Amino acid sequence: MINMNVKSRILTLTMHLFLLSFLATSTDVVSSTTTIIYVYPDVYTAEYVGESFKIQVKVYDVVNLTAYQFKLKFNTTLLTCLNTCIGDVFPPPPRSTYIINIDNVQGIISVQAFLQAGENPAKGSGSLLSVIFNATKGTPYPQPRESCTLEIFDDYLYESSSQPIPHQTINGVYNSPYIPPELSLALNTDRENIYFDEKIVINGTLRGNSYLIPDGLIALEVDTPKGNPVVFRSLPTSPIPIVCPITIIELTPCDLDGTPKYNFQVGSIAYFKVSIKNNSPNDLNITVTINPYDSSNATLGTAFFTTFIRTGETLTIMLSVPIEKTSMSGNATVYANTFTGLPKNGGTPLSMEKSATFTISGSIQSTPTYMSPPPQGCYLTIINVHYKPHSSGNYTIYATTRYMGAYAMQRKQIKIVIAGDLNEDGCVTLVDLIILAKAYGSKPEDLTWNPNADLNRDRKISLVDLVILAKNYGKK
Repeated sequence: MINMNVKSRILTLTMHLFLLSFLATSTDVVSSTTTIIYVYPDVYTAEYVGESFKIQVKVYDVVNLTAYQFKLKFNTTLLTCLNTCIGDVFPPPPRSTYIINIDNVQGIISVQAFLQAGENPAKGSGSLLSVIFNATKGTPYPQPRESCTLEIFDDYLYESSSQPIPHQTINGVYNSPYIPPELSLALNTDRENIYFDEKIVINGTLRGNSYLIPDGLIALEVDTPKGNPVVFRSLPTSPIPIVCPITIIELTPCDLDGTPKYNFQVGSIAYFKVSIKNNSPNDLNITVTINPYDSSNATLGTAFFTTFIRTGETLTIMLSVPIEKTSMSGNATVYANTFTGLPKNGGTPLSMEKSATFTISGSIQSTPTYMSPPPQGCYLTIINVHYKPHSSGNYTIYATTRYMGAYAMQRKQIKIVIAGDLNEDGCVTLVDLIILAKAYGSKPEDLTWNPNADLNRDRKISLVDLVILAKNYGKK
């Protein structure tokens, strides 16, 4: 998910630091000169087969340069040279002359360049040659990437007296791209029939070419029977940090004016300030989401906003979610994410998830359930849904991901009903009481056993189940 411009900026800084370190620490090697010919960037990894990219041969800290020549060798199995362009160290023709030969059979680019008589010798640092390569071969995931050295040889720098200028050379390395793997995304739940306020585990695996992928991001959305999202998450397949196009640089619970606020009463509205930065070289359309949870692992709802962000730009937006009276008091957590669109519409994560904590007060307190992190290649979360009138029915879970250019999506339905709605008609009535009464006192081996009446799932129909039904009697 690292884009090319971000790579370029990182590698530029790396190269500069390397050169400074090289010159500072290698005095025994470069005691007679500080001039260096080097490949820039020093390491380049293609993102996909067929990608065209630029490599430069540069010179660092040269003095009195009037002519140069060198050869650049590459692996023709991995690369094809499409084009070359002379750098900016010398002025363009007719003030200088260049001879360039591209041999895509042997994998050698030969360069000769010299200034015309009367031109001032060049000095300083700059580009000697730009090369456009095409990535012609990929590596199947997860095998080690094939690579080759971009080797500078037969290299000479000449000063005005036609004497060679002493210098060092630093070669480059090219890494082939991965071929987009065949993705397999699994989506599981520990149960398919759930009661409101009952915890449910959502988990799964991500595989590429049948191998578990340790650095994937899974977008998760859960919708009500009416299609309203109640969950937005980005779940990693390991604790490994992933470089993404978008960074969420701030997530702060606050009031309407944006002033930080970390406690909300039930019945109020919680606001959240989200700041994001576009690290990619492209302008992006993104969907920003928030999803708070109370102390019982219950989702309190979602809010989302679709916007446009330019490359390098930072945006701050405010989103809000009501803290309804069913919310539990205690420590709460909010999660912010960015997607290419809603997961149910095929959207995938653009950033690592960011979280923040706050507290809720004014209601019964609960204790969250914690689970150990899943193994690499797996994702996991635990949620529950508080009861709301007329919200029983089939909830749809969507899971999506994009990895190395490949895409995968899964969906699954679960049924969430009111505990005591034994005939699943969306309400708890006398009919349900009669059904429970018929099964009262039974166990799984009995003829009168009805698993729908076992509301606390203890494999017997008892007074406990009757009390649960009574608490929910009349709900719909």
